[in-house]
Amino acid sequence: MSHKFHDLTDEFCNGVYKYEDGSFFNFRWMEPPIIIYYITTMDEYGNKNVAPISLGTYLGSQYFSFSLFCEETGRTDKDKETAWHTSPRDTSLNLDKNGECVISYATKRQMLQMRIAGCPLPTGIDEGEVGGFTYFPSKLISVPCINECPVNMEATVIDSKVYERIKLYIVKTKAVQVDE
Repeated sequence: MSHKFHDLTDEFCNGVYKYEDGSFFNFRWMEPPIIIYYITTMDEYGNKNVAPISLGTYLGSQYFSFSLFCEETGRTDKDKETAWHTSPRDTSLNLDKNGECVISYATKRQMLQMRIAGCPLPTGIDEGEVGGFTYFPSKLISVPCINECPVNMEATVIDSKVYERIKLYIVKTKAVQVDE
């Protein structure tokens, strides 16, 4: 895939949405057309983590929100029986430590990758690599984008809050790379 880079800091700050080549930035790229997307994070050692997420939404302008199960409230016995005993998940830990992620839209052909990314693999094992994904560098953050996904949003955490057993993250998208 070949992705076109969109620097949102310049485009939004200057109010420019039309490019010199005549193309336009499409806000629909920011809003998931499907209910599953991936959150890619990295730990302090450079280990990548990919998690499928369905609890989230585009908030308009440059903001996106999503929720993850969190460590702060622990897990129930039922969770432990269903493999959730690996809490806390690496995605949440990585977001809390380095505050960067790439939000990538899944396609309907990625059912196997979605299932693999949702498995409780040990810390340090890249779910994306196990599932067959390849990466390309982000332009503005350290976390890489997923080449097989049509939309990759580079983002930084601006706020998070725990609500019962989930943690809500609000991120600011800095750039979008789109396979047009």
